[in-house]
Amino acid sequence: MPGIFINYRREDSGSYAGRLYDALVQRFDRNEVFLDIDVISPGEDFREAIQRTCSSCEILLAIIGKQWATIQDKNGKLRLENERDLVRIEIATALQKGLRVIPVLVGGAVMPDESILPSDVQPIVYRNAWDLTDKGFHHDTQLLIDAIKKIMNSSTQVSGLAPTRQKQNTLFPLYGIILGKTTVSEFGNSGERVEAKTESGFVYGHYYKMNGLKFWYDEKSEIVDSTYLTHYDNWPEPWVEIGFRKEISYDSCLFLLQRMGYSIKIEKEPCIEKFDGHDAFSAEINARILDPYYHRVKLTFDYSRGTKTNDASTLYSIGVSID
Repeated sequence: MPGIFINYRREDSGSYAGRLYDALVQRFDRNEVFLDIDVISPGEDFREAIQRTCSSCEILLAIIGKQWATIQDKNGKLRLENERDLVRIEIATALQKGLRVIPVLVGGAVMPDESILPSDVQPIVYRNAWDLTDKGFHHDTQLLIDAIKKIMNSSTQVSGLAPTRQKQNTLFPLYGIILGKTTVSEFGNSGERVEAKTESGFVYGHYYKMNGLKFWYDEKSEIVDSTYLTHYDNWPEPWVEIGFRKEISYDSCLFLLQRMGYSIKIEKEPCIEKFDGHDAFSAEINARILDPYYHRVKLTFDYSRGTKTNDASTLYSIGVSID
């Protein structure tokens, strides 16, 4: 089973983290719940140790108390502003790797304002937070554990994905098409050649349409090199079977791509910005895989005000091209 990483600051929430750890190990394998990284060898780069631990986890619980964002070091500087701060590194690493990051508010804390956080940690404010109250700690913890179990079960059941971290099917070949290899002559009678025109009628390119999907190709080599579709298009059944549905969330996209073996680069962290005159959720991910088929996936997210990263229907478009 993938692990659960508890991120906390001793001065701020150490007692809460300890109590939560005790509750978690009663319901999950003790070896899969990480409270402190205590396996760092002398002279080892602690950043590599954090990367290694995050690689075996699916969920990071960020325990946030009232002083979480304002605790200072001995020189009077905010701990979170220090690039070597372990709390910051752990959260930033988890966000970059696409782990499900759950802010856990304790001791009456509230989510800090985005503007006071370092840029690599700011996306945490768009993650749905969980309150652990002093009065209802045991009840709140039980509900959190139930939610974690549901997340893990749904993650391993999406399109039959195995619970172990192994390479799954990629997005290609699709309908027998391999980007960078298939030529237009191989479409035969299965595809329809279509002119791409501007509103004025200017032809700026051609593509082949197959099963509702547009396959673009290089005019000189006639090799298929890309495809692109938005939330409004009909999505290919093979992609839907893997888990790429129109209703998919930002978090689920990251999880699915990683489980299929793609390397992830978050080009634009989740944020709320102006779009077409209104506030909108916005983010962008690039994913790349070299084996067995060379291609790059670009996913853009753009939806309504207040959308969280684990809400469905945040994915606006997906484009795939040769690498």
